[in-house]
Amino acid sequence: MPDIIMASGPFCYAVDHDWAELPDHIVWGNTHAVAVDSQDRIFVAHTSCEASPAKDTIVVFDPEGRYLFSWGEQFYGQAHGLTLIEEAGQERLLLVDIAHGIYKCQVNTLDGEILQHTGKPAFYDEDSLEFGAANVSVAPNSDLYLAEGYGSSFVLHFNGEGILLSRFGGWGEDEAHTRWAHGAFIADVDGEPLLHVAVD
Repeated sequence: MPDIIMASGPFCYAVDHDWAELPDHIVWGNTHAVAVDSQDRIFVAHTSCEASPAKDTIVVFDPEGRYLFSWGEQFYGQAHGLTLIEEAGQERLLLVDIAHGIYKCQVNTLDGEILQHTGKPAFYDEDSLEFGAANVSVAPNSDLYLAEGYGSSFVLHFNGEGILLSRFGGWGEDEAHTRWAHGAFIADVDGEPLLHVAVD
């Protein structure tokens, strides 16, 4: 039973460390993200670990914490961000792999069928820059904003097809830079989409 209460005031949360009924073949690695689909299934992204017999990095539970299925062995050690979107009436997961970028995956398949990959832009290799993706947010027009805080700390702007449109920020100390850009979220502010970026 939950025995730890987080926060205070009108919004308090009980912590239940035993909620997820993890099967024997999966051992948690570092857990970075959670998404919930329209069927109330909970998708958990974790890095997995050497002690885990299965290396699946996306583990899916029902609302009661019962294990349903898992997939994503190819993202072992790198699974980080997880964003659920709706596209043409279908739910998709955008999974951010630290080393390889954004993968658009089908939700309603047991193996997380990959529909699109948006990888490291060419300028990283051309300019000898490090790349390390952290999280992604999606604009109302389907453009993608990738917070690349594990490498050179840029925020990368792609169109919905994964073509790089621009970049901003990068490593630095002043307000024009986005050091350790780690989270990205687009919210409606006074009727306009506004990108929020979590930095150091």
